[in-house]
Amino acid sequence: MVNWKALQSIMMELGIPNKFIHWIMGTLSTISYVFNVNGEITQSMKACRGIRQGDPISPLLFVLMMEYMNRLLVKMQGDQKFKFHARCEKVGLSNLIFADDILLFCRGDVNSVDRMLTTIKMFSMSTGLIVNPQKCKFFCGGVDMPTKAAIKALSGFEEGVLPVKYLRVPLASKRLNIVHYLPLIEKLIGRIRHWTSKLLSYAGQVQLIQSVLFAITQYWLQSFPIPKFVLTKVDAICRTFLWTCKDDKSRKSPIAWNTICRPKCNGGLNIVNIHIWNQVTRLKCLWNIFRKADNLWVTWIHTYYLKDNNVMEAVEDQKWSWMFQAIMRQRDNISKIQQCWEKMTSRQLFFMNNTYDILIDDLSRVPWRFMVHHNIARPRAVFTFWMMCHGKLPTKDILARFGFIQDDICSLCKSDSESLHHIFFECRVTKAIWCHVLLYPEVDHCPQHFPAEMKWIIDNTNKKGWKARLLKLAFTETAYGIWQMRNATIFDKPGAHTVERIIDNIIYRGWIDKQIRTHIARLMM
Repeated sequence: MVNWKALQSIMMELGIPNKFIHWIMGTLSTISYVFNVNGEITQSMKACRGIRQGDPISPLLFVLMMEYMNRLLVKMQGDQKFKFHARCEKVGLSNLIFADDILLFCRGDVNSVDRMLTTIKMFSMSTGLIVNPQKCKFFCGGVDMPTKAAIKALSGFEEGVLPVKYLRVPLASKRLNIVHYLPLIEKLIGRIRHWTSKLLSYAGQVQLIQSVLFAITQYWLQSFPIPKFVLTKVDAICRTFLWTCKDDKSRKSPIAWNTICRPKCNGGLNIVNIHIWNQVTRLKCLWNIFRKADNLWVTWIHTYYLKDNNVMEAVEDQKWSWMFQAIMRQRDNISKIQQCWEKMTSRQLFFMNNTYDILIDDLSRVPWRFMVHHNIARPRAVFTFWMMCHGKLPTKDILARFGFIQDDICSLCKSDSESLHHIFFECRVTKAIWCHVLLYPEVDHCPQHFPAEMKWIIDNTNKKGWKARLLKLAFTETAYGIWQMRNATIFDKPGAHTVERIIDNIIYRGWIDKQIRTHIARLMM
């Protein structure tokens, strides 16, 4: 645990104001603990060392302690007995520290290891932070067996074998195999199995894919390139979860995944295409190397791989690591984003979203895009409308075509075949619902056939103003209410007062929007 006197001395040496140091030490010295032993609360015990867990300032104080360790290791580099690792001497690298995860680098000889351990011991004696040998390993390459045995006896560490997990990703000296990406797959499946116990709508599943699943994959993509096979597997997991809310393999996919990954203006749900994002992350690495960003890894690349040669003119070398080769192959894609590349170079900032948008194929915009954009209706209603626009809602005529049912008669009017066009606009029951609901926002309109209605709503919502926003909301909620009523009738759960329920949802969702709140209040009078 952290020694308070050591922490105070370090802050003083760093030049932190005495008043600030006094405040920090005051928060540390007032810590006390009580323990529950067999149901009985012990007396309060005052702490004598350590930092408060959960305190926002605690990680920052720990970083100060690690800075002291880093300075000791830098000072150690001047010792004649210490020898750098073969690929670290030119950049003066002897350690990498991320919180309490530390990587130490030196030549594989006893003297270098001894000097490093002596420095660590000096740090432990002065700060109270002691190394746990059971949690430490050493890794060797090109070192004979007697030297390995001597290092093991000197350090008390066990010899490790690559690849090893570091910061939740595999760390290896060779190209990663498919097996090494299994933790990513297992983590995604684990999250899905946790979600399946909850009742999620399609819109909720889309939100979880956009946020959580992509965030997990994004962390791996930022670390190293991911093979196409693994990305395809991730796509399959997300696709199956969207349509079945399970992790079991399924072919159920009413709409192609490539369509779903398109921007909303092109008929998709704006889920990130990880195949293209994989290229974007590598282009970002190439851009950092090109502009010689002030990063340790960029400095290392220029020192040992490029050797001050132009990154755009360097000839690919088989001695380069597989990750660096994958980054350098992205030079062929610069021509696709040439204008954006020049803009980013002048601003000294890489725009990942702009690069992604350029790399997406030039797709035609769908005419109903304004109905999905900035629609304040419930997300599940917007998702149902989106499927309706694609013509992929499971109406009876489609189910009968695939042999799932025999009877395709409309469950509402009991007269005609239930198709997408019929159930929403041609059925006499739904026509009455449309007329009643549209009268609320003072719209005098009688529904016709499907193409004409889509053209009418597109023409009337492709505008700015409260009327267009309210009509967009009413149209989306009404379509969803009709679909709910149809499903409830089929499964013998008839819903009463459909019109009233739709209008209530329009009022509730519209009241959130300040632009149309006053107009809804007027309509309610």
